[in-house]
Amino acid sequence: MSGNICDFVKTCDLPKIDVHAHVLPKNIPDWQEIFGYPGFVRLDHKEDGTTNMMKNGQLFRKIDKNCFDTETRIREMDKSGVNVQCLSTVPVLFNYWAKPEDTEKTARFINDDLLAECQKFPDRLIPLGTLPMNDIVRAIKVSSFFWDALK
Repeated sequence: MSGNICDFVKTCDLPKIDVHAHVLPKNIPDWQEIFGYPGFVRLDHKEDGTTNMMKNGQLFRKIDKNCFDTETRIREMDKSGVNVQCLSTVPVLFNYWAKPEDTEKTARFINDDLLAECQKFPDRLIPLGTLPMNDIVRAIKVSSFFWDALK
């Protein structure tokens, strides 16, 4: 046993599709600095390979490299026998509480990163984008852009 809380192992030889896996960009802009108000998550990468998700100067959650490193994710998928993963961002990055124009900017940033990472392994990773759901017109625009990017 490696000591990890969840050390997944392959259980059978049938194809497996993980339809609900979360990811986030490795590097997130300082949205608080850019937009001028608090509440956004930023990442504090540590030398031991872990990363602290910080929100309003407080630790929100510790995450491992597999949350943002695609090659690590693929190695773990191989180890556990997962053929395909559908990837979406973590809910705390939805930012529905923010100003609609800022939610759109963060959604586009997250989606661009998600698309780029999934293109590294297009036969293994399926991107499920996020939308600025606090503004329906913006959500439709972002949805259309994301859909076009998938073609």
